[in-house]
Amino acid sequence: MPIDAEIVKRPLRTLRAWPPLNHVVTSTCRASMNRLGRDPGLLARYLPRAGLVEATLPDGRLLRLWSRADDDVTPQVYWKGWAGHETETSRLFFDCARSARTTVDIGAHIGYFALLAAHANPNGYVYAFEPHPMVYERLARNGVLNGLANLSCQQTAVGRRKGKAQFFHGKQISSSSSLSQEFMESIVDPSRLISSQVDVISLDEFVEFNAVHDVDLIKVDTETTEDAVFQGMARLLERDKPVIFCEILKQTTGEAIEQILSSVGYRYFLLTQGGAMKCEHVRPDPLWRNHCFVPDSRPVPWEVQ
Repeated sequence: MPIDAEIVKRPLRTLRAWPPLNHVVTSTCRASMNRLGRDPGLLARYLPRAGLVEATLPDGRLLRLWSRADDDVTPQVYWKGWAGHETETSRLFFDCARSARTTVDIGAHIGYFALLAAHANPNGYVYAFEPHPMVYERLARNGVLNGLANLSCQQTAVGRRKGKAQFFHGKQISSSSSLSQEFMESIVDPSRLISSQVDVISLDEFVEFNAVHDVDLIKVDTETTEDAVFQGMARLLERDKPVIFCEILKQTTGEAIEQILSSVGYRYFLLTQGGAMKCEHVRPDPLWRNHCFVPDSRPVPWEVQ
């Protein structure tokens, strides 16, 4: 009878995350890598840090994340520094957030980008949306840990319109969860997939009901439902013309977003290790997931730094 791999992995993950052992091993390995000038490589993926992780931001403020060694973001920050997670995106996002009066993070996960924005501009305000029950708890905890009075965490999904919907996720905290059952079943064994009913709101409804103004920066990462998010913020796009960072995983998602943005006047950029590359169309890339959409009425951020 074949052995379920998860039965083997679970106790190993528990042992790896046990703080006394985890702190000794991760501290020793990181010190060795730093002393030798080596890149941490796979250690950032397979040896996550449990507990508090701190990293100094460019403005001298401290980014603080807490983990049970169970998420994909915190290890990258521990091993590689504040911009270790999605480096091609995080540095540009932080620079844009410095001057953003209002930032909206849709699909905030544990809060990495929302925290960057709140730290980058203490005089601005940040709204972070995360419907996943367990992940929302981590997001809220990280917000408190950073002592950010300019961060509001919302346990809500963002989509085309207000209502209720089934939200699909695994049994553990991970970087992927979505309103799309089709997408989640393509990356998670359906037998291990959980669905929870969540509240959904459109961004247009949220900003109008809460009298939110001057939205200068938006990040969208909802695992293939980004086009529904854009459909639900059409009035905001016309009113504020924000800079938008967005993950694109599906051809149809990119095509739908391009159709919406083309009517408002936006330029499209693919974010890569070598920098931002101007694109004629919004399409998924085999290597790079994140794009930046810049309205014609605003300067391109990386040309004016």
